[in-house]
Amino acid sequence: MHEIGHIEMSRPNLRRCEDEYLATQWALDHLADYGLDDNGYIVTVMMDYQDYIDREYDRGIRRHCKTLPPKDSLQLKHKGFENYFLKS
Repeated sequence: MHEIGHIEMSRPNLRRCEDEYLATQWALDHLADYGLDDNGYIVTVMMDYQDYIDREYDRGIRRHCKTLPPKDSLQLKHKGFENYFLKS
């Protein structure tokens, strides 16, 4: 689903963290269409993707990227999993 999200959400001039966020968020938004939205494994996979998005964001900061959106705008959101994606 995530890779399909890359195809559906691809836009020119996106930073890596933005591209990964949009692809993953698209996948989360479409899980119910395929009956996958209540699978406990999804929580683990999506937490891994959130960590990856955060690493790519931090990489952009280290490379002095000036056009990154606020980091909190790249937090994954999915109905029923809100508490799993909250960063402390």
